[in-house]
Amino acid sequence: MNKKMAIYASVLGGIGGATLAAVVIFVLNSGILNTRYFNVGQVSNQSVLDTTEPIRLSVKNLTVTQINNKTVYIQIILKLHNPTPATAMLEAIQYNVLIDTKRIASGEIGGKLGGFVDSQAQIYPVISNGTIVLKDAKLVQRNMLADNSWNKITGNKAIYEIIGTYSYRQQTSGLQASEADRDFKLKFP
Repeated sequence: MNKKMAIYASVLGGIGGATLAAVVIFVLNSGILNTRYFNVGQVSNQSVLDTTEPIRLSVKNLTVTQINNKTVYIQIILKLHNPTPATAMLEAIQYNVLIDTKRIASGEIGGKLGGFVDSQAQIYPVISNGTIVLKDAKLVQRNMLADNSWNKITGNKAIYEIIGTYSYRQQTSGLQASEADRDFKLKFP
């Protein structure tokens, strides 16, 4: 067999295989093979869909280190727990840190995927019933903060409010995945 015939045979074989796969998928999805013809139980993932809980976000710690009279270093440690039976993929957390209703810092952990070709380097998998810890740090300038608020921060007496949105994908059934963007509002301590 020469090279041309071998190429034609492999192309035709690939087309035939793809056609066979399409027919099988059609037959399985069309309901032709249904339980009234065959005594086969049908497995449903509906129970998984009905019991899917959102992944839970909490603040594990927030520390402040004073650099000088006008600058502090804030490190925030967030904890994410996945109570579901499937792995969730955290894409991004966007947050703002407030004290006395004034924003003192904002940040982003990860990055929201834009499409099929985006890098998945900043995706964080959270396995079933698993927990991950994520850290971020920011320099905060005193700028226009009132003396009272600045003294709370530097004296470690502040009550911080952390607000924002987290985005994740979760497998629901088969190859299907659901996306969720959830707002959050947390206090620390």
